[in-house]
Amino acid sequence: MSARTYRLGDGLLDVLTVLVFGLTGLLAYGLFSLSEQLLQAAWLSWQWLTTWPLLKVLEWSAAALTIYGAWLLANPGHRWTSWGFVFFLAANVVWISYAWFTGQGGLFVQQLVLTGISLQGIWNTLLRPVLQAFNQLFEGFENE
Repeated sequence: MSARTYRLGDGLLDVLTVLVFGLTGLLAYGLFSLSEQLLQAAWLSWQWLTTWPLLKVLEWSAAALTIYGAWLLANPGHRWTSWGFVFFLAANVVWISYAWFTGQGGLFVQQLVLTGISLQGIWNTLLRPVLQAFNQLFEGFENE
């Protein structure tokens, strides 16, 4: 038995080949034009953001960091959950700067206290487990 070879003009295979190559070309063209639009949108967003005053940048950066930190901590099954405290710490630093420049004493004190809480969370969820793992590792070496 020999395998049947398809030749140009065999019908269905030609139609499928044309469709596959046509769809691939359309997809490539669409992605290329989309990438140009995305680059243009990113450039315009950057230009818009760079016209913001420093206080506006601090305020929105702190808000974004706070939201992401809260989201991480609200998802205990997520592998990056513990890093929510790191995002909170970064947000605390930005909020403290914002409060300092705007003269908002209440926000300043609140963020100082929350910085302590963030540091405690980093110690409890990230640093202490690493330290305990090292201690167990060294205890294993001492027992040998």
